[in-house]
Amino acid sequence: MSSAAAPAPSWYVSLLVRHPKWGLGKIVHISGSTLSIYFRDLSEEEPGDARKMINPRHGELRIAEVQSDRLLDNVPPFVDGKVPYSKPRLTLEQQTSIFKNIYPLAFGDPTYLKERNSNWNAHLAYVEQLGKGQGSKLLESHGPNAVSETVLRVIRKSHYLHKHEYLAFQNALADHGSNGTRAFFESLFSLVELAKPTRHDMDLYFAAVRDLSWFASKSSPTWPVATILPYLADPSRFMLLKPEVTRQAAYPSALDPRMSVCCWRLPPPRVGRTSHLLRPCMRIQSNRVQSRRRHTAVLEPSNCRQHSSLGKNRRHELPGHCSVSRYRG
Repeated sequence: MSSAAAPAPSWYVSLLVRHPKWGLGKIVHISGSTLSIYFRDLSEEEPGDARKMINPRHGELRIAEVQSDRLLDNVPPFVDGKVPYSKPRLTLEQQTSIFKNIYPLAFGDPTYLKERNSNWNAHLAYVEQLGKGQGSKLLESHGPNAVSETVLRVIRKSHYLHKHEYLAFQNALADHGSNGTRAFFESLFSLVELAKPTRHDMDLYFAAVRDLSWFASKSSPTWPVATILPYLADPSRFMLLKPEVTRQAAYPSALDPRMSVCCWRLPPPRVGRTSHLLRPCMRIQSNRVQSRRRHTAVLEPSNCRQHSSLGKNRRHELPGHCSVSRYRG
């Protein structure tokens, strides 16, 4: 007795498939009997070369064993099958190669460490001068002016803020006649000393950022300004959000920037091998830029759009409501 034929696979958009020649791919569009499939590891000379039109009746495709991939899960939508990017995208292997050309010893390269360590020294300076309750004591004994000077001196050790952002922040902290500066520092020190900050704690801190005297510099608080101090206080728990940098880092990979956390991760110094840090994952290396989608507690604009803002036509500024939760973009 002959056995019944195996049922034909059910193809649908977002299904991950595997091709014997092109490897792992994702169905991004279906037109009749033709599948439009975006392949993760295909290099491109022209935009869209990684997308192939395949008739599954030829029997070349099979459904992938695992229906999740850190890169394919974050590909922007192909509306009506159209390629959502205008320049050839780079594969993870190509980007890793570029990074290694710039830094031959990867994360142990002297040039990389020189750039990275200056930022790490800013964290150490914060811990030494303001950490473990010292910031609150300085505020109580010497007032906001002394704390502002210390905070700005710490920030200058890093390279995270653009000079215009730094000057705007300096001016916003300079109005010591109001209660805004004192309230900001009280909120900052309260936040970073909490073991597990909640959404409410983050809301209070961002409200204090917005209440600084920004009118003095005719500017608005940006995400880097709003997040740099908690980040320097404890980079293991907080992130520095840089939406524009993240967008630029995500673009060569054809990743959806709305699914990327805007951050520069600054891990503690490591001794020994660092090659394991280049393992394939949702990490985009563009010179000093690292962006990855995280599922831990991160700073999230809960009403975020790709270009959230406080004011009209202002890009990447601090929106009115933020929280600590899983980043969804």
